[in-house]
Amino acid sequence: MVLSGGALWCSFRKRVKKIEYKLSSWVAQLVEQVAVNHPVGGSSPSPGAIFSSLVRNDRAFFMAYHVYILQSQSTGRYYIGHTDDLARRVRQHNDPKYYGSKTTKRFQGPWELVYCETCESRSSAMLREKEIKGWKSRKMVAQLVESRHCRD
Repeated sequence: MVLSGGALWCSFRKRVKKIEYKLSSWVAQLVEQVAVNHPVGGSSPSPGAIFSSLVRNDRAFFMAYHVYILQSQSTGRYYIGHTDDLARRVRQHNDPKYYGSKTTKRFQGPWELVYCETCESRSSAMLREKEIKGWKSRKMVAQLVESRHCRD
């Protein structure tokens, strides 16, 4: 069976997501071990001691995710999304040759970043995005944008 380009890409993404899930559970197990395995002076470092070198300010160093709101400069329409690389994602929304963002291609741009907030995990970013989209009120989204502009 030969897969077409789109089907092959979907298959690849599913495998990547499985690997990401396994990796995140492995990292979570290591975080739990940090509290248990303390380094002892003069001995070889335990797994927890090795991992504690990745801990900064009592928090593990993980990739941050961002919930963001774009606004069309021509129509005033809002777009809400989440990403792990904010600058890249805004460029993609404004790039006419990039077709991974259908909504911002369907409606006129250019799109400007007007709001963002940082979340600790992808799941919390997705939940926050869903919460904002669930408001279904342009007025509430506008109030959020006015109350806390993007600081990046």
